[in-house]
Amino acid sequence: MNHPITPPPELVQQWLGTYFGTTITGEVSAVELAIATQAARWGSDQELEACCKWLTEQTCFHPESDLIKDLRAARRPLGSVMTNLSPAAQAVLDAANYIYDRAGTTGHGLAAALRAAADQVVPEQAEPVGDSHDEARHDQWMRIRYRFLAIADELEGQ
Repeated sequence: MNHPITPPPELVQQWLGTYFGTTITGEVSAVELAIATQAARWGSDQELEACCKWLTEQTCFHPESDLIKDLRAARRPLGSVMTNLSPAAQAVLDAANYIYDRAGTTGHGLAAALRAAADQVVPEQAEPVGDSHDEARHDQWMRIRYRFLAIADELEGQ
């Protein structure tokens, strides 16, 4: 699905650069893109609701009038409304959609989703924080992460 409120990776790089105070080069991660996309959509939804509220306050239109409903429908077409997915699930979905929207193959979209899922389960830079039991659990999670990434590599090779 090509959502109308999805910042391009170049803009996300610019935002990250502003935040970190440096120039960001390289690919934007699926998680970074998902967070930026959710933030842009949230801001846009807030603006739409503010416009609807202003319109009802300045006119005689009821908040549930056809005009207000039509405005919401025109600005947020069916299927592009933010879902009630968890941030982790949304990151996985956004990663796959990002590839699909750029004429990627099903294999590439699935690979992106698997990579995003791996990032949600065990981030690449995750470190054990506790005792040896925690370290063993961390090692197990990393093995699972690497299995996801191996499948993603295989799918991208198709």
